[in-house]
Amino acid sequence: MKPRILLSLLAIGLFFSCGSATDEPAADLLYRRWQLVEQTPRNGQPEAVFNGAITEFRPDGTVRYTGEMLLCCQPVKVNRNQQTLEAVETYGGPGCETVKCAAAKFLHILRLTGDELVLEFYFEGSPSLRYTNRYKAVR
Repeated sequence: MKPRILLSLLAIGLFFSCGSATDEPAADLLYRRWQLVEQTPRNGQPEAVFNGAITEFRPDGTVRYTGEMLLCCQPVKVNRNQQTLEAVETYGGPGCETVKCAAAKFLHILRLTGDELVLEFYFEGSPSLRYTNRYKAVR
């Protein structure tokens, strides 16, 4: 009887210890769905966005888009290093065969709260032309 109880306690302990390690990335505020609400192009004048575009960052680094057409060179996989997202894979599907991407290689997180995400980026070769996107969390 005692070995069975000890085995059960050991199994429960292993189950909970393994579960908590995999749950940690999901607690990060970035890993959720975000709706683009404002863009600031290089002229510095914020422009409201009403297209309903949703961007979802996932803990495994994939980026999913809904509510808009997936554009050539958009990041579909990123590596996160604290406040920087490095685009390690961009969309190059149908219609993009002849497109030479000058995509944003790095996205810098300027603000990240439970309700708001602000990303700054520039296109390769043009660091002086910075752009900012502001998102609100989708509940």
